[in-house]
Amino acid sequence: MEKLTNQTLRHILSDIHKDVKSLTEIATKTNGRLTKLELWKSYMQGGLAVIILLLIPIVLKFATEWVSAYFK
Repeated sequence: MEKLTNQTLRHILSDIHKDVKSLTEIATKTNGRLTKLELWKSYMQGGLAVIILLLIPIVLKFATEWVSAYFK
């Protein structure tokens, strides 16, 4: 096994540092995108919940009126 010199070790550590820095940048961008997607998902779920809560009583009202008119 060959002995590693200080210069070789510095070069290896420099490459590792560059790789870690690059991965950190990628992870930061990805986390930002995921946060935006999670917020969008929350807005959609909230909007859907509001729409459902508003529509169910209306649909039930028309359904009961239709059923009562049908069976008269």
